[in-house]
Amino acid sequence: MRWGTTRRIARVAWAAGWIAALAGAGCSNPCQDLCQKMADYAKDCNLPVTDAELSSCVDRMGQESGDSRQACKDFGDPEVIRAQWTCDDLAAYWSSGT
Repeated sequence: MRWGTTRRIARVAWAAGWIAALAGAGCSNPCQDLCQKMADYAKDCNLPVTDAELSSCVDRMGQESGDSRQACKDFGDPEVIRAQWTCDDLAAYWSSGT
């Protein structure tokens, strides 16, 4: 196999890997990411969060834009979430049907 062909194959494999990684990651905004972070925190508090509840949150947060997305980005760090929300707060949030 010629060197040029080997390099082309390597480039194609590299690009395919990136495409697969991006497709697997899905498209989401900071507010949708916040849903997952809050669900993870809820599990740390031994609070059940169903797939349907998480999906509902992600769907609803997918409609956020502008200032709301910026706020989610600003306050979406797990440590900030833990500083702002107690386990009781999370229980109320997730039991409200989000």
